Amino acid sequence: MALTARDSEERALAMAMVIMGANTAGIYGAQIFRGDDSPRYRRGFSINIAVLALAVGLATIRYLDDIFRRRRLSKASDLPIRGGNLEELDAGSSSVGRVAKEGVDAAKTGHTKGA
Repeated sequence: MALTARDSEERALAMAMVIMGANTAGIYGAQIFRGDDSPRYRRGFSINIAVLALAVGLATIRYLDDIFRRRRLSKASDLPIRGGNLEELDAGSSSVGRVAKEGVDAAKTGHTKGA
């Protein structure tokens, strides 16, 4: 995580989020894994399995949505899409989006910027 941070402020915020998540896990963990369920903790592990299944389902939906968006964007522009944020490419608001939009426009007209 420290390697992906752009500056010390972003690194500090990321570390604070990790610590906050660990503290939150300690709070709800004590409520889920109760002493009266020991030693098997069926309630706690059942809740963990349900949360994990929900997370895997949401990650799968997000992955499939990403694939479908990239295909739709690729078909619309007739250019392969490699990396980048799809919301930025759709909106054309960032420099990545503007460059992608200029590339699509240049491909359609056969002209390049500055030529």
